[in-house]
Amino acid sequence: MTHIKLFCALFFFITSTCAHAIIVEGKFTAWITNDRSSEGIWSKNLSDSEITGQFWYDDSVFVPDPDSEQHPQGSFYVSYTNSWLNLIYFIDGKTIDISNSVASSDLYQSREYVSVNANHNHFSIQDTVVAGNPSVGDHVLNSGYFSIESPTDIIQHNGLEQNFSWVDDGSKDDYAQFWMRSRSNGQQYEAILDMYLTELTVATREASVPAPSPLPLLLIGVAALACRRRAYL
Repeated sequence: MTHIKLFCALFFFITSTCAHAIIVEGKFTAWITNDRSSEGIWSKNLSDSEITGQFWYDDSVFVPDPDSEQHPQGSFYVSYTNSWLNLIYFIDGKTIDISNSVASSDLYQSREYVSVNANHNHFSIQDTVVAGNPSVGDHVLNSGYFSIESPTDIIQHNGLEQNFSWVDDGSKDDYAQFWMRSRSNGQQYEAILDMYLTELTVATREASVPAPSPLPLLLIGVAALACRRRAYL
């Protein structure tokens, strides 16, 4: 019986297949129009300067939340797991990774979403984490957001898997913001950067995720039943 069990285990690992996930990756450039940050957070006032950033999310990790909305004219994908979407800013020589800016053990709240509306060529992303309860004491809040609404048909559907390149047409209407706030020992510090997006590129790539094939699972179940039957004979 031990040999049969060993065979079943080996068969499971050898014949397992790979499921495919789509990773959506993006890069963006933004122009800071207003720096409303506390003194000392940055090396200088960042108004009228450029920053860059990147993001990615995995469509196989996303699980529809009850608050998610999907309509014929657009879709809103939201998660509170802090494990689906990652948004990173490169500001004043610093790398600020929103999702990983607080320890997971300290996480009090998280919200991450992607909004897509093909009819209006709208695409937006938000990533927010909070450590500590802002209403009762010390806390850290980090949040990033951007949104574009293009006059050209760059967004073809309302799904998560998007491929397009976009450049600002000079209207400066495509909003972005970075917000960082912390309160410790009664002192509060805040960094608020108002921006508009100038460039955005979104692309997809396929990634392999190990997953068992249905056939090995079925055969393992049959073998397990056979082993159990022999044990009683």
